Amino acid sequence: MMQLFVAFAISVLMTAYSSQKALAIETTLDGFQGAKWGMSEDAVQRAFGGTLSRWTSKSDNGLQSFQHFGIQNYDIGGCTFYVDFGFSSGKLDTVDLGLNDKRQLGCGTKIAEMLTAKYGTPTLTEPMKIPYSTGHKRVWFVGKTKITQFDSFFPALGTAVMGLQYSPALPAAAGKL
Repeated sequence: MMQLFVAFAISVLMTAYSSQKALAIETTLDGFQGAKWGMSEDAVQRAFGGTLSRWTSKSDNGLQSFQHFGIQNYDIGGCTFYVDFGFSSGKLDTVDLGLNDKRQLGCGTKIAEMLTAKYGTPTLTEPMKIPYSTGHKRVWFVGKTKITQFDSFFPALGTAVMGLQYSPALPAAAGKL
């Protein structure tokens, strides 16, 4: 009888442990996908198997041009983004993702839910105050990475703006006297 009880207890504990592991929140992140903070442009290109490209985009009014290096069409949960790798002094220091089409409504909420499921509750959540819109800003700190999400919905236009920025998290002692 005691052997049955011990076997049952072990079974329950193993099931609980495996269920908990399946729901575990990721706590380490050192960049974006295969790109790590501080990598050179060539190293980032190699990390993505040579698939990154350069392209130019225009502002909504067509008056400004922006140079990009990254992925033009990147799907996350049915939302299509561009991914733009930014470098300072030749080293990777930001990764920006933006919606390719402002008519992709609901992506802000969907991406926030996906990030929360993967990394836990955001460290910061606050409403964004942009005229004629509703929106949010959320920030997660995961390992060596800070993830900032912002989204705004403009009801009168039926459009949404949503962006993600991955950047190195500041060291814990930064900014302290």
